Amino acid sequence: MLIGKGLYGVDMKEIDGKFYVIEINDNPNIDAGIEDKILKERLYEIIMEVFLTRIKSQK
Repeated sequence: MLIGKGLYGVDMKEIDGKFYVIEINDNPNIDAGIEDKILKERLYEIIMEVFLTRIKSQK
């Protein structure tokens, strides 16, 4: 595994139809109206579901 199992933000740039990873952040920022523009509230539900699943699997 290249990175841990935490919540990460990935900064990407598109150049001529190709995507490049610029940076991976271990303390990501989720801006309302930006990162949640498409999924809206569902984005937060998905994130919380992943955390809950991980917590339950550790018991």
